Amino acid sequence: MKYRILFFVLFVALNSFAQTNTWSNNIASIIYSKCATCHHQGAIGPFNLMSYNDAVAAASGILDAVSDDRMPPWPPDTTYRKFAHQRALNIQQKTAILDWINTGLPEGNIANAPAPPVFPVGTSVNQTPDLVAQMPVFTNYANVDIYQCFVMPSGLNVAKYIKGFELIPGNRQIVHHILVYADTTGICANLDAQDPNIGYLSFGGVGSSSAQLIGLWVPGAEPQFYPNGMGLRLPANADIVFQIHYPGGTNGQQDSTKINFFFSNAPSIRPLYVSPILNHSTSLTNGPLFIAANQTKTFYGEYNIPAIYGKISMLQVAPHMHLIGRNIQSHAVAPSNQTIPLIKINDWNFMWQGGYDFQQIQVMPVSTTLYFEAMYDNTSNNPFNPSNPPVNVSEGEATTDEMMMIYFTYTGYQPGDENIIIDSTLVTKLEHKASLDMNTIQVYPNPITEQNIMFNAPAMEGKKCNVCLTDLTGRIILEQVITLNNMNNKIELPALNNGLYILLLRIDNNIYSHKINFQQ
Repeated sequence: MKYRILFFVLFVALNSFAQTNTWSNNIASIIYSKCATCHHQGAIGPFNLMSYNDAVAAASGILDAVSDDRMPPWPPDTTYRKFAHQRALNIQQKTAILDWINTGLPEGNIANAPAPPVFPVGTSVNQTPDLVAQMPVFTNYANVDIYQCFVMPSGLNVAKYIKGFELIPGNRQIVHHILVYADTTGICANLDAQDPNIGYLSFGGVGSSSAQLIGLWVPGAEPQFYPNGMGLRLPANADIVFQIHYPGGTNGQQDSTKINFFFSNAPSIRPLYVSPILNHSTSLTNGPLFIAANQTKTFYGEYNIPAIYGKISMLQVAPHMHLIGRNIQSHAVAPSNQTIPLIKINDWNFMWQGGYDFQQIQVMPVSTTLYFEAMYDNTSNNPFNPSNPPVNVSEGEATTDEMMMIYFTYTGYQPGDENIIIDSTLVTKLEHKASLDMNTIQVYPNPITEQNIMFNAPAMEGKKCNVCLTDLTGRIILEQVITLNNMNNKIELPALNNGLYILLLRIDNNIYSHKINFQQ
């Protein structure tokens, strides 16, 4: 590792002749967009990275973690498939950070530094939720793995469509994973009422076969938001049901997990669905899922999407294994024999799981087949093996059992879905027409001090312009369509916290990207 660090030191030292990296001119924006969502007060990161002084204090750890590609954590293989909102640093960002550290951590002109993002306490979402469902304080007295369910009335007398949600474990030390359901039958509420304790025990599901899965959380997961006009339906008068897995050995500790819901106000909504389409129960071709002690084994599986479903539009993929999983890969094959890469994780880490948004909606042609392969290492060479010496492992819900599931978030296809961009950073792949100059669009004022922004678009009068405003994580804050004037086009902004944002303007087939600074 020392030689690797020395190589980077030499590399960035040579590069520094061309550019001086300071906190103010570019390092702060990288740290805020790639690191601060986890490293702020109340988030999962063990220390804050919300200021120059924070970064200086953590510089040694940043140097090691960035040099070894351990941080920011990003399990998927980016050479196999890229995803939206990637935390992974590109080579330019990595070089800039290492150069900045090895040249003495220069601050630069602090007046030019972006304002740090503002996060409500305990959240990484820069928005006020429309509904918060929080379970009562629960003390786990069990010495073994338990699956405890908690029921909370939504209080909604009309159906809503969820455009985003954020699950916040109350105690990350004891929460293994969380599944969230919507139940309209009253069955879960009755099960809760029959149990004298807080919540009720339920292995497998939540006790109601009609309950609808609407969200999940595993270690490393981030808040989930969907494209404009799409959402998960939350029925009227539904109960919100948490199923939380507490591993054995967590007895005596307390938890009070909550979920923040963000609802869509779009006039029409396309329903989304979440399902483990690939799984160890129905998809294995060399099952059952059993890994003998001191053995490694690779499992394979497939699922043929029925032709009656037509085309499917996929938004997200989320693999799930337990502790002895080592790698997992999934792809699709269309009837034309086209291979569609879906996800590949070369070094599985149970502590860093999540759902991964495709950069654009991935359309699955009619009668496409989904495939996976997953390797498990049940030997003492696996540092994550919970048993020493190793013991036989089979499928099950306990931490020391194993699973193989790949969840997909999807909806029925509509023409044009393949052009829906989920990742705002994808604009780097969309080439601008040679006849149009990036500087054609002038945005002002910048910094912005009011709740609106202006831009000029010479020679574009009468054209339609798709407007998209995102934060630095790529989360969409505003979407609208306007008809252009040559000059003085006005965009009314929602309530914003001070900080940096990305304004995307799509005119014809061209996308113009502008970084704007809001300082009220």
